[in-house]
Amino acid sequence: MIPAGALITGVVTLISKFFERKQVEAEGRIDIAKAETQAKVRRVLSEQEADQKWDEAQAEGSKDSWKDEFWTILLAIPLVMLFWPDPEINKIASSGFARMDAAPDWYVGAVMLAIGAAFGYRKFIKPFIEKNKK
Repeated sequence: MIPAGALITGVVTLISKFFERKQVEAEGRIDIAKAETQAKVRRVLSEQEADQKWDEAQAEGSKDSWKDEFWTILLAIPLVMLFWPDPEINKIASSGFARMDAAPDWYVGAVMLAIGAAFGYRKFIKPFIEKNKK
């Protein structure tokens, strides 16, 4: 017969080893979660740094550019035409908008991309860039 003290010691040892193993497994899961989180943080910081460099490059490249002024003037023309006192000029502007509705999606997208790039709206043109990367 096994002495009671040895039996109790064996059971306690078995139970403590079980819980030690569970603790090591839990610590491993925590370490994996920490590593995944750190990788996500590094990726976000890298994207932010790339965005900042892109903004700086855009600002530097548009110092002597008239792109934003060109689009501002071009976009203001129909607005002025719509409020001009001459009804014929109003009809011309309205007719232009109706024709724009009939324009192909690729053309409207290209115009929107050009306007977004001219004004430096990275978030506006980013979906177009991401779509073409794939």
